[in-house]
Amino acid sequence: MSTTYSNLVTAIKAYSGRTDSQTINAIPQFIAAAQTKLDSELRIGTMSSTTEYPADSTRLDASSFITIETVLIGGLVGTLTTMADITALRKVTADRPEIAGYDFHYSMNGNSIELVKPNEVEITGYQKPLRISDANQTNAYTDGAENALLWYSLGYLGVFARDNDAAGSWSAMAESEVETLNATREQFQLTGAAKVKKNGGF
Repeated sequence: MSTTYSNLVTAIKAYSGRTDSQTINAIPQFIAAAQTKLDSELRIGTMSSTTEYPADSTRLDASSFITIETVLIGGLVGTLTTMADITALRKVTADRPEIAGYDFHYSMNGNSIELVKPNEVEITGYQKPLRISDANQTNAYTDGAENALLWYSLGYLGVFARDNDAAGSWSAMAESEVETLNATREQFQLTGAAKVKKNGGF
């Protein structure tokens, strides 16, 4: 069941039982911290996305991706290599344009993907959701991990309020929820792969 930013704020107030202005005013920070925590721990279907890049550069901005699953270069599955190899391949193909077959190699360079030469690229992976706020009421976490988002927010509220027991309990609930969501995704992927294999896909 999905939620919204406004409903999340209301739930945090209700579950925490806090009414003091200092804690209530800090709720947006608790929610922001919870989202950052989920960025590093959670991988669910609502975070999965595909972005297409035109063939106009050898450097592509991949900073919106937390995890990259596949890179297609000119319709071929890309081969990950080192930046040193990409630099060498660029020189080889520039000096000897008749040499082909290396266009599908790529390298990660910080938050960028480096290509041998410009080519159409399609990246599929898990992207960091836009942060929720009064202006942006929903994201992948509110649509697919609303309990974990609530529990982590309450955990950070517990830390803020110096209530170690509450902080530990809420965080434990959130961690359990994240574990369940990740396990469900992994099981879905395994089941899907097994089904393809059974039907003669491999």
